[in-house]
Amino acid sequence: MDALNLLREFSQKEAKKLSEKKLIASSFITSYSKSIEYIGQILVPCLQLAKLTNGMDESAVNLMSLTLYEKIQMFNRETSNKYVDLTKGINRNIRNADAHLSLRYVPNKDSLELKVRKGGKITLVLIPINKWILEIYPIPGWIIQAYIYSGCLLCLGMINKQLFAEKYDQIFSDSK
Repeated sequence: MDALNLLREFSQKEAKKLSEKKLIASSFITSYSKSIEYIGQILVPCLQLAKLTNGMDESAVNLMSLTLYEKIQMFNRETSNKYVDLTKGINRNIRNADAHLSLRYVPNKDSLELKVRKGGKITLVLIPINKWILEIYPIPGWIIQAYIYSGCLLCLGMINKQLFAEKYDQIFSDSK
């Protein structure tokens, strides 16, 4: 069962168990982690396109061997920081804490706790669960949706140029 369904089911219960809270938090963390990993895969063709735009050709195999951080840095550099609003949505501290099993839900503080390493020091950081659910958790999903929708739009452009132009204008006239 996915995190949102667990949360809906949990919110309808009168008596809420600690184990259920932990399960829901764990599900959200797992979902976030998988989304970040997927973004790492999405960055490969995005990097290839950025490099092609800049007159270079890069093999996907070379790009896949880079860390997520390296992919983000290269993507920002290759696109002259034009899309930095997308890449800054990936919280490196949360990603690293999750990768090193240093991210957990603390029920009595109703927060996620992560260990952040700076230099030789480790600091505990608390993220209130409301901030996590409303401000941090959705961002990777939005990035993934944007990627998928852009692919759909490109396909539409190949199939029906007039409809593509209408939808393109509709999308971007709404954002102004």
